[in-house]
Amino acid sequence: MYKIIILMLFMQWFISVDMLHAKDIANQKTVVESNIIPRNDFLLPVAQLAQEDSMATDTLEIKNLVNVPFRKVSEKHLTGAITVINPEDILKYDNVTSVSEVISGRVPGIIGGLNVHGLGNALVVIDGIPRPINSVAIEEVEQITIIKDANAAILYGVQGRNGVILITTKRGKINSRKITANVMQGFSNPIRFPKYLGSAEYMELYNEARANDGMGQQYAQNLIDGTRAGTKPQVYPDVNYYNSEFLKSMKPNTRAVMEFSGGNKNAQYYLNVGWSQTGTLLNMGQGKDDKDTRLNVRSNINFRINDLITSYVDIVAAYDISRRANGDYWSDASTLLPNLFVPLIDTALIANKKYVNTAQIIDGRYLLGGKSGYLNNVWGNLNLAGYSNRYNSTVQFNQGINVDLDAITKGLSMKTFIGIDFYNQYQESQSNTYAVYQPVMGGVNNEDILSVTKIGIDKFEGTQGIANTSISRNFGAYLMLNYNRVFGQKHAFGASVMGYGELYNVSGISQRDKNNHLGANFNYAYDNKYLLDLNAALVTSAKLAPSNRLGFSPSIGLGWVMSEENFLKGSSVINYLKLKATASRLNTDLTIPGYNLYEGQYVGGTMFYVNEVRSVGSTRYNNVKNYNLFYEVRNNINLGVEAVLFNKSLWLDANIFREHITGMVAKLVNPVPAYLGGFYSYTNNDENMYKGAELGATWRKQLTNDFSFEIGANMTYLQTEVIKKEENYEFDYLYRQGKPVSAMFGLEALGLFKDPQDIADSPVQSFGVVKPGDIKYKDQNGDLIIDGQDEIVIGNYTARLSGSLNLLLRYKNLSFFALASGSEGSESISSNSYYWVNSALKYSEVVLNRWTPATAATATYPRLTSQGSSNNYRASTYWMYDNSRITINRIQLSYNTPKAFSSKLSLKNLNIFVRASNIASFAKNVDKMELSIGGEPQYRYFAVGLKADF
Repeated sequence: MYKIIILMLFMQWFISVDMLHAKDIANQKTVVESNIIPRNDFLLPVAQLAQEDSMATDTLEIKNLVNVPFRKVSEKHLTGAITVINPEDILKYDNVTSVSEVISGRVPGIIGGLNVHGLGNALVVIDGIPRPINSVAIEEVEQITIIKDANAAILYGVQGRNGVILITTKRGKINSRKITANVMQGFSNPIRFPKYLGSAEYMELYNEARANDGMGQQYAQNLIDGTRAGTKPQVYPDVNYYNSEFLKSMKPNTRAVMEFSGGNKNAQYYLNVGWSQTGTLLNMGQGKDDKDTRLNVRSNINFRINDLITSYVDIVAAYDISRRANGDYWSDASTLLPNLFVPLIDTALIANKKYVNTAQIIDGRYLLGGKSGYLNNVWGNLNLAGYSNRYNSTVQFNQGINVDLDAITKGLSMKTFIGIDFYNQYQESQSNTYAVYQPVMGGVNNEDILSVTKIGIDKFEGTQGIANTSISRNFGAYLMLNYNRVFGQKHAFGASVMGYGELYNVSGISQRDKNNHLGANFNYAYDNKYLLDLNAALVTSAKLAPSNRLGFSPSIGLGWVMSEENFLKGSSVINYLKLKATASRLNTDLTIPGYNLYEGQYVGGTMFYVNEVRSVGSTRYNNVKNYNLFYEVRNNINLGVEAVLFNKSLWLDANIFREHITGMVAKLVNPVPAYLGGFYSYTNNDENMYKGAELGATWRKQLTNDFSFEIGANMTYLQTEVIKKEENYEFDYLYRQGKPVSAMFGLEALGLFKDPQDIADSPVQSFGVVKPGDIKYKDQNGDLIIDGQDEIVIGNYTARLSGSLNLLLRYKNLSFFALASGSEGSESISSNSYYWVNSALKYSEVVLNRWTPATAATATYPRLTSQGSSNNYRASTYWMYDNSRITINRIQLSYNTPKAFSSKLSLKNLNIFVRASNIASFAKNVDKMELSIGGEPQYRYFAVGLKADF
């Protein structure tokens, strides 16, 4: 398969070079491009248009074209909430390594990751059709358009529900040959590891837990004392899985990218070849070889067929290999008790060496320790269990044709597109089994290893197996007619109609995802001042009944460029000012939870009778058919303003938005009593509201010929509410309706029970037997019973306020960049095993301030128990913490070497930089936020690199 891909890439390259030499470049007429003009402004994309003095209002010249769905438009003519990022400008001072990273902290309205206005992750479209965001490297990207309102997103049919992130990759430019190399070497340092207690403390506290449960001690005092002494680890194990024996202090990362581009008027080419590799923290056995490697190649070719027809062909191939030692080191490190067994048994200490000559020996000296029921040895996994390689391959193909139809009528054109993607993954592994050995102790104080008992078998066949295979295919195509014309130098009309289809298929899933719709756009600008933008889509969905599958999604956008009016022209304060508004109604099926829900569905079951002793098989409704089931609707209103003020020093972009989601599909269960047999149906019942405001601002100033600065900030305020929900509760406070969409429900904790009398004087808690030191909850309804009826809103998962601040300083050839972000108004629950220490789980340092009779007045952790505690370990305010934080995301220091120096190296430009990411967080609960349990830790990243233009 990859031989074919490489052959296709070479064929593309050969064709492009052949066409480039078809005519002498020196004799060619320079062609004005419609490519995006690079800009430094990444926060306020539209406002900078005011700086383009060449924008001729008398001819409606279209400059600063930006990519919106299926077309390019002038920034000045945009009416929606749209932010444009040009990565090439950003990479001059902030060498991010992914598209997600360049978006993070730069776009108002994005609530963490790619979430637009709290609705969910936006649709990512790369060169025409939806694709995974990690399938494109940041160096390949020409422009990123973030569409937050629904106006332009409607042209992607049902898929535009959460907004669109439109990624357009680079293409060759006429008479502009360019070669660029970008190399970066970095390393990642763990920020924080879990802090688990050692064996002696664990055994003491576990004895205490058993005593709290009225049970006898499990660990004798001489065993605890011997462990604490630490002189005989072969007898008294005390294992810390987070030390240098297992882990290095950092893991390396290397990244290299080469870009080639150029062309003449007959053909233009762009080629990107990238390679990256990230190592591991593991410092033992097969684990040392863990790594993630990626090779990606992109070839984009534009060519002119004749004076009326142009075309392009793109081929992308990416290959990812993840190598891992078998086992799950990070899970084992967080769960294996420190005193569970001696992990490595020194063969020199074994009196009877019966198994030594036939056993697998670690480092020429040690047997693997273990015991019955515990065959999972970390040393064994890393040294003997084998490894697995996961392969992920991506192949993407685009082909498009543009036809000039001026012969029919001036301004008419046609565009076709076909995109085909293949995604393939499989796992190649070599799996071994190994035996462990349990010491048989004896001698004085039972501290001698008399012999060992073998448990399990050693089996090293060396054969490899293939598993976890998955193949997915995506096919997308559209046909579009465009009409663009300027009349009388003041009236600019644009119109387009299109048919779009997409088919996504995954192996093992019989139902393919289909997205088909018709779309249309009409836009009008009068004298570059008054703007109208209409979009519509006629959508279909296979998730709905055949008679109910058509939906119509309309949208309107209006704009007024006030700075073009006579009363503002020439103002030294207001250089550019535009008011804008959009209103949209977008039909979507993305949240409908499955296919054929409109049909009546039956399930088998059992019906009991005669005092529920006898039974008979039965068939009943799972849900009742509802052919009226229809689309969920995103009703979106956006009002915005863009401005450039104070002699083009201050850029502002502000929007207020309202997202009313209606017709959300839910299965109604309350209208019909359960004893009637479950006659439920899916209906368009629920409604949610998302509303808020977003603001972006940038202040730029050239203080001297050598020194300039930029300060940028953005902020998003979000408020959500459940407007309607199918629910039936006895008490008003239990209803989700009227509460935030991401409301967190739980019990209100009143502290810990002090003594038996405190328990007797309190309402009965129905989550098992409670004792002094257990969590005490508030009775919300006064029925003297604490149960699920006492849950209230205790927090909110989504931040109400989020934003970022960035600073760029330039002095001669030196630049300094810093980016910080923050959020306020969200909470989380400490609910993993590090905090909820049920039964005999590993103890962390958080239990040290546990409740005991002596610490009853000061304890911050409930009493220990060797049994499960459904009372203590449940969602409540006791475990809730504030997520508010400020994070220094990135800093970078860059130096552009003088031209005299770079020319001596046969380079046009040479940029050297050092950078750091995820540097520090400031928060009341930063220790909880930065801690990862059961997986790799969070990292700080440091790198040095260079970028050279040839």
